[in-house]
Amino acid sequence: MKFLFSTFSAVGHVNPFSAIATELVSRGHDIHWLCGPRFRDQISATGAHFIPWSSPVCDADITLGIPDAGTSGMAAAVSQARVIFVDPMMEQVEDYKRALRKFGAEAMVVDMFGFGPMTFAELGGPEYVTMSLNPRIVFDHPNLPAGQEEAGAMCDTWGSPAFMKDFRPLVDKARARLGLDPLPSTFDFLDAMTSPYLHLMQTTPVFELIDKTQLPQLRSVGPMRPMTALDFVPPNWWADIASHERFVVHVTQGTYIAESTNSETLVQPTLRALKHEDCLVVATTPSVDTKAFSADSLPANVRVERFIPHTDLLPFVNVMITNAGFNGVLAALSHGVPLICAGISEDKGDVSALVAQSGAGINLTTGSPTDAQIRDAVRTIRHDLKYVRQAKRIQADFAGHDGAVKSCDLIENLVERNRSLSEQCSRS
Repeated sequence: MKFLFSTFSAVGHVNPFSAIATELVSRGHDIHWLCGPRFRDQISATGAHFIPWSSPVCDADITLGIPDAGTSGMAAAVSQARVIFVDPMMEQVEDYKRALRKFGAEAMVVDMFGFGPMTFAELGGPEYVTMSLNPRIVFDHPNLPAGQEEAGAMCDTWGSPAFMKDFRPLVDKARARLGLDPLPSTFDFLDAMTSPYLHLMQTTPVFELIDKTQLPQLRSVGPMRPMTALDFVPPNWWADIASHERFVVHVTQGTYIAESTNSETLVQPTLRALKHEDCLVVATTPSVDTKAFSADSLPANVRVERFIPHTDLLPFVNVMITNAGFNGVLAALSHGVPLICAGISEDKGDVSALVAQSGAGINLTTGSPTDAQIRDAVRTIRHDLKYVRQAKRIQADFAGHDGAVKSCDLIENLVERNRSLSEQCSRS
């Protein structure tokens, strides 16, 4: 089979799809993958053929989708969504056409930001598969856990009628240039995020609140297991955690540039909060080279690195403090590690709410926690074993699902079904 992959040039988008691409290639299938040049090596390592986006507007990291100057409130949200979703749409379609002229893909596998794939399918392109990169409840308020009013930040904007009233004309204008009719009045933002053919959900009902009346194309496959970093060289202090002699706290602000470069938001408060605690703190942050993280200024119980693969680190971690990025949370739960979540922007409020609802961690209900909040939460999880038990319960459930294998089975079934229908049409 032949597949065309398409993802934004962002770590949180490329990593989950790498597991699926690797599995499909191992089954003998042929994959071409559209993405930004900085992911060329990672994509090639899966066995896929890398194709660069032809336009900078498609190649740009999603974090560059900043609102228009002088806008605020709903107008800023609409302009930000236009930059991320509408502006690249024409170029995406042209790149899909260019790729398929050379490579006759039978289906596309794309990330959730699918205005381009959706439009291309309407123009006669192949069916496409989407995969979730955040919880379903982000756009589905009825499924929000009770008492988690701080969640749903994305739903309150992109999912609101007021947003769609101003955003839909921008999409319709781009569609008109391609000869397509306007979107139906019932169209909402989630429709572009969810393929009508197959949508893969990177979780299971034991963690995510999945409505029993969900769309039939939604399939729970479990988390994608991250690829092992074969070139990882453990730092010289690695024996400090490998000995399993100390309680290990891992703090990370994820890979979203706007937040991860500001260590004062989460990393620095954690280091201050735990400097006198009987534990070892392992922090990962892109700003490790700043004066704030010089060796002589760090508490004795702190180790800081730019990056450590979760597959290597999490087996030694007792609790993870995070800004609630979805992929990081799934990685922690896949290792049975309880969580302390400090995130409210984008989908992070929803992720934090799910963690608290599942019993596998604590939601601090803020993106800028105080030292005392962090210290109290660590002490609570350390001394109340119910959080570990719930995290282990989710880990056991996740372990029964190989996300990549199940996803590939479903993707193959989609193509086989289409082949069978084509053969029937030919015979008739």
